[in-house]
Amino acid sequence: MKVLQDKMRSVIPLLFCLLSALPAAADFESASAAYRAKQYHEAFQAFTELAEAGDARAQTILAIMYKYGESVPIDLASAYGWYERAAVQGYPPAQYNVGVMLADGSGVEKDS
Repeated sequence: MKVLQDKMRSVIPLLFCLLSALPAAADFESASAAYRAKQYHEAFQAFTELAEAGDARAQTILAIMYKYGESVPIDLASAYGWYERAAVQGYPPAQYNVGVMLADGSGVEKDS
């Protein structure tokens, strides 16, 4: 038991050092702050990380960034795809924008 305790005492500082060296995971507030400051490249990277993890708000912001070419070339098909991913999760702003894009045929075949 004593040997195990001694080994744990030597492992814990190592784990702490390794974890503190990892980059901080993106969070919505810092990504939003970067977006408001027009630091679109930084915001895009943070929102992408969040969106790929399933955050509907981040997916919607990525859609906006693709729609208006903020840090990326305008890509209406990608905008529609991100809106759709958020809409499927029940996020009302994304659901609205999916409907608008379908009605307009913007980034997707027009729904008649």
